[in-house]
Amino acid sequence: AGLLQYTLWYRLTVTVTNLGGGSVAIELNVAAANDPSTSLASFTVSTTQYGVPDGKYGVATNRAVATFDYWSIA
Repeated sequence: AGLLQYTLWYRLTVTVTNLGGGSVAIELNVAAANDPSTSLASFTVSTTQYGVPDGKYGVATNRAVATFDYWSIA
């Protein structure tokens, strides 16, 4: 059995922290929606390639604003 179960909903939480000097830390946390207090996976990356959303809306655009109601894995 893998980490993700296709019949469950997941809550993704992303936190961006300014590290100064043009760098930011981006932290991602994955939890089951029915038990958000238990983290299933998390990681943090730092980058200098993060900035204001100046691209078109959507996934895979350069610094885009994107909002999702839900994701489905098929």
